Amino acid sequence: MRLSLPCSLALCFFFAFTLFAPSKHAQAECLRVLKKKSKLKVVDRKANGECPKKAVDLKQLITTFQTTSAGPQGEQGPQGPAGPQGAPGLDAASQIVNMTPISLEDACTGGVDYPGGSKTWAHSSAEFQKFEDDSILEVTFIGRVRKPDNMTGNAIVSLSVNAKDPQQGTGRKTIFPSSAEAALGALNVTLTGLFANIPSGSYPVDFLIQGATLGSSGENFMINPGCYAGSYVIVREVLLP
Repeated sequence: MRLSLPCSLALCFFFAFTLFAPSKHAQAECLRVLKKKSKLKVVDRKANGECPKKAVDLKQLITTFQTTSAGPQGEQGPQGPAGPQGAPGLDAASQIVNMTPISLEDACTGGVDYPGGSKTWAHSSAEFQKFEDDSILEVTFIGRVRKPDNMTGNAIVSLSVNAKDPQQGTGRKTIFPSSAEAALGALNVTLTGLFANIPSGSYPVDFLIQGATLGSSGENFMINPGCYAGSYVIVREVLLP
């Protein structure tokens, strides 16, 4: 194969690289440059596969162009805009450190009497473990209590941990003797108390009963009358963000 055309030396090499860059079906040839005539010739290889004298292997020439033709690395472009904010992780939300269910099956061992106005201890659960000093306790009781006998006025049942009352508005339930449910002798009660500023350690959950007023009193109040195995108090220890 023969090809001749006038060109400058640089353009000759560039033309050879562009025109004769081998595809997967092409066979590389040899390149001869005639400087005096400013001509480029692409010639066949010899029988032994080598290029003729004063010819350059076109495959090697193309490889050289491919590895050296790239210019210097440009400067880094400006920083792009920030992407959208991702969803908050666990660190941004409340974290439950521990949750302990405590059975109250043995809470029905005996009833207690209470005078008007002052709090009277009714039952202490088994102890739970608090792990963090700055965590909050969420104590929940869902179960039944026995209606006090000989009630005068209303009564209040409440939760306590480490001799502390729950935060205001939580952990208390008023028992009304005139309610239809109280007439059956037992009441379904839900209590959820929040407790802060309690150091780490082991504590029981205490149940307290008191008359709603100084003149209110009652007898034989009990937690979990009937000693049902499904009665629990659940303690959750929570760390706030």
